[in-house]
Amino acid sequence: MEESQPTDAVDLTSTDTRVAWPLRCLVYTLLLVSAFASMTVRLGWTERKVGNETSPMLSANDRSRWVTVRALVETGGYEIDRYTHDPIESRHWNTIDKVVHEGADGRLREYSSKPPLLATAVAGVYAAGQRLGWLDFNTNLFPSIRGLLLVCQILPLTITLGVFAWFLDRWPGVSEVSRFFTFAAACWGTHVTTFAVTLNNHHFAVMAVYWSLFALVALWRHPQRSGWWIVLGASGGLAAANELPALAWTLMVVIAGFGLSRERAWRWMLPALLVVALAYFGTNIIAHRTLRMPYSFRSDGPVLLMVDEAFAEDLQPGQMPIEMRRQLNRQSSRLGLQLGPFTLIEDNQYPLPGWVAQRWVIRDYVMGPARSDQWRALAVVKPHGSEQIEIRAWANWYDYPGSYWHDHRRGGIDAGESSLVWYAFHCLIGHHGYFSLTPLWLLSVWGAWLAWRSPSASGPNRHVVRGAVLAVVALSLVVIGFYLSRPLLDRNYGGQASALRWLFWLSPLWLVALVPAIDSIRRRPWALGLAWLLLLLSAASALVAGTNPWVHPWLYALWPWLYQVWPWL
Repeated sequence: MEESQPTDAVDLTSTDTRVAWPLRCLVYTLLLVSAFASMTVRLGWTERKVGNETSPMLSANDRSRWVTVRALVETGGYEIDRYTHDPIESRHWNTIDKVVHEGADGRLREYSSKPPLLATAVAGVYAAGQRLGWLDFNTNLFPSIRGLLLVCQILPLTITLGVFAWFLDRWPGVSEVSRFFTFAAACWGTHVTTFAVTLNNHHFAVMAVYWSLFALVALWRHPQRSGWWIVLGASGGLAAANELPALAWTLMVVIAGFGLSRERAWRWMLPALLVVALAYFGTNIIAHRTLRMPYSFRSDGPVLLMVDEAFAEDLQPGQMPIEMRRQLNRQSSRLGLQLGPFTLIEDNQYPLPGWVAQRWVIRDYVMGPARSDQWRALAVVKPHGSEQIEIRAWANWYDYPGSYWHDHRRGGIDAGESSLVWYAFHCLIGHHGYFSLTPLWLLSVWGAWLAWRSPSASGPNRHVVRGAVLAVVALSLVVIGFYLSRPLLDRNYGGQASALRWLFWLSPLWLVALVPAIDSIRRRPWALGLAWLLLLLSAASALVAGTNPWVHPWLYALWPWLYQVWPWL
């Protein structure tokens, strides 16, 4: 019998053989540096045409946050109308993602519709840079915004991905090809890096979920490390602060923390989570004087007065009849206002909820026609099947004169998808499809199934393995179901964006699910080749909008042509 000859070849598909650390480090470094270089170079190319000029702000979404950053540093407040009303400034700084409500000075002011915590944090960095003479929106807009994006988004994501490589490298019983493939997917295969060149909340939610995972793994091995408990609480809180449906993930993190150590969870995790919650709601109270986020004010307020159905006969658009105004002013103590001579009746322009048959707005321009931005309003509502008319407090912060969200102005994808079936189709496998734009996730579904059926799922740690799989699957189904169940106004695929951005924060969980999938096919060249093809297609899909993520997906642009070929689409 011949003696086997030693070989220096390393089998990347083996779960036992490890590549030497210098070589592993080189692979991780090359992938990480390439991802960082891609984000940085694309950031340098990022711009949007504004007439004959250009702007580093790419959409109404990021402008809504940037103008708040500027207002905080220059005026010390969250009011943005100084920039949105100015005929020169508004070309670069105006946004449709804004709300109108009474400010601390008693006058109507404009504000970003976004939760203010993120803009407040970025404003802190900008203020420091401005004080040092490095940043200034007025004189160096492009370098200032690009510098802030580099410091606040690209560098933190690069560091996070580096820690993810460390996390993968220490995953026991996993082949090197699975580790390298998953890390390549994290660096290149998702739209997370696509959106790194524009200020957005999804980016920070993704990083928060990553760090929650790191903390959970670290505490599973070493539950006595208090630093990781603080990270767990803070990252769990930041996930929900940046993506409301991620509150489900926050609850899972809290449950897992108490499962690991109740005493340390009380001592370290919950206080860190509480700090984030206080910052989240505290900034909102300062900005809007309420705990409710500004985007939630999209309906009328409480009923102030009930009148007979005949009242609606005189509700014709235009100047309010004097007798009607006098009639309402007799009830001024209940209505909370006294209507003046410049009171108009307006037909409803905002999408109606299902229970409302008709709606009108009574708007009193308190400073006359010359100041059309200062008014007080009441909503007049006729419910279906009712013989009475409700006069309600005005509380819809999106229903203001000239609002983009009015029916006659809102169009295209923002009009909403009327068919829930087609909306679900396009969200999953259609022109905004989670799986059609990132086919890599098909492997994650397979990986989750394999993890459920793996030997470790029936061993001593079966409750952990199966609990993790159930958590990921349940979380994904709940979040997808949440967005599919939204009303017509919200069924807009996240607006003009290159992917279904609301689901980005699930990416770290789906990336982890890739590992068992790749491990299962590591010795099948054709299957592994197919996996790399799916990764290549996902990377190409993410790079199509690399310099401006706020455009429609490439599949959306192709859909009219596909409709010609397959009319059923």
